[in-house]
Amino acid sequence: MKKRISVSLVYLLFFLIVLGTVSTSVYAASLKLNKKKISISVGSKYRLKATVKGSRKKVKWSSSNKSVATVTSKGLIKGKKAGKATITVKCGKLKKKCKVTVKQADSKAIAAYKKTLKSLSWPTAVFAVVDINGDGSYEVIVEDIVYNGNKFHPERKGKILCWHNGALKCYNYGPGIETFEAINSNRQIYMGRTRGKAITTIYSFSPGAGIKEVTSYFGAYLKEDEIVRLNKKYMSGLKHPVFVRISSQNLKKYLSGKGKPTGTSSTFVSKGHLNYS
Repeated sequence: MKKRISVSLVYLLFFLIVLGTVSTSVYAASLKLNKKKISISVGSKYRLKATVKGSRKKVKWSSSNKSVATVTSKGLIKGKKAGKATITVKCGKLKKKCKVTVKQADSKAIAAYKKTLKSLSWPTAVFAVVDINGDGSYEVIVEDIVYNGNKFHPERKGKILCWHNGALKCYNYGPGIETFEAINSNRQIYMGRTRGKAITTIYSFSPGAGIKEVTSYFGAYLKEDEIVRLNKKYMSGLKHPVFVRISSQNLKKYLSGKGKPTGTSSTFVSKGHLNYS
């Protein structure tokens, strides 16, 4: 009888140890960083994302070389000068690092952007400088957006220019009824339309693959809950690139080699030939 009791106690003790081990592993705090290394240009920015589980402690960011790259309390890195730095994120005793290489903007790329923009014959063309896919490199979006004070012209065209593998890539969209409206929280492109406004089209973009359609849906054919679900998935966190007029002053200001973006807005804005918001 005593032997049975002792054996039972051994099994019970073993079970409790296993349960404790499982519980500890399930509830152990963890810290993940979305990138281990990145490369950005001087003046450009990149936001690192830290994911914390099982801890309520605050996340703290730091840079090993602030003269090369700085980082904000929200993980936003900015390239200051050419060189290397290590960005560290801490949460209690947990720690992750990302190696950052900051490069001078390629003078050939800047020259190619300027040459292409100056060669356009679009009389109402405007451009925006923005990091579309969040890789730390800026793209140049060019649009011919005609607006007569009451409505947009139904036909338009646009280009996305990017410097990739030592060459200028040019991806066209249009002529058609779509215009580059915004970038959503998943770094996808939302295209607005002048006609058939109920149609929503979402695209992905990468310097190598270009522009590819992700989805397109027509609100008139969908139930209200379906529209809400799709809008929540694709229309969240919209950031509208600010378009500026193509001029020598703007080319010098935004394509000076410092990687200066034209900015983003909560509304669709152009500063130049057009005047709307």
